[in-house]
Amino acid sequence: MNTECAKCSETLTHNEDTLICNVCKSTVHFYCTDISETNFKKLSKLNKSKFVCCDCKITESSVTKIQPTTKMETKIKELISSVEFMGKQFDVFNNKVDTMLSEIKVSSIKLKIDNIEQFNLNKYIDITGIPQTTNENCSEIVKQIGLKTNTTINVIEAKRIYISNSKNSIIVAKLETTEMNRTLIRNSKISKLSANNILSTWSNEIKVYVNERPSNSIWADKKNWKR
Repeated sequence: MNTECAKCSETLTHNEDTLICNVCKSTVHFYCTDISETNFKKLSKLNKSKFVCCDCKITESSVTKIQPTTKMETKIKELISSVEFMGKQFDVFNNKVDTMLSEIKVSSIKLKIDNIEQFNLNKYIDITGIPQTTNENCSEIVKQIGLKTNTTINVIEAKRIYISNSKNSIIVAKLETTEMNRTLIRNSKISKLSANNILSTWSNEIKVYVNERPSNSIWADKKNWKR
């Protein structure tokens, strides 16, 4: 047992006037604490054994206050982590949206280009079955097809082109209007032309066909036109 009061440092002479801290085990006079003599005398042995000095009470109070603060800091950190995660997810979402918008824009531009190409292609026709000759005049050949099918047409241009990776060739012609195209295609199917109908020295067994120009072909054709 301690011989001095932990509070006033005086020598402990009467053990019955003292209290021992349950936490730090220091001994103090009861009157050096906040306990009155009346209340001290009322204390049972059990309650005396539970006595905690002022210094230890302050320490316990500080620990109690720190714990909630630590929990709050943990929650704040978790909240910050959640916000950062959501921010990253939002960035990913934004990137996906930007990519989709770019793809939509590219698709829209491509569609517009395709529409423009198709508009131009509507004035072009393919003619197959015409034998190639030296110094041929493709525009005159197309005009002859118009005459043989009783179709009024105005030929803007006509060239012979070679089909990719093939020795076969066709005549590609541009007429003044899409209506002329449709009429010539329709009448040529009705007439069932052969090469002999265009030029008498050509074979009667070679069939001549007039069709719409396939899409996305005309721009490549211009590189392959035979001059």
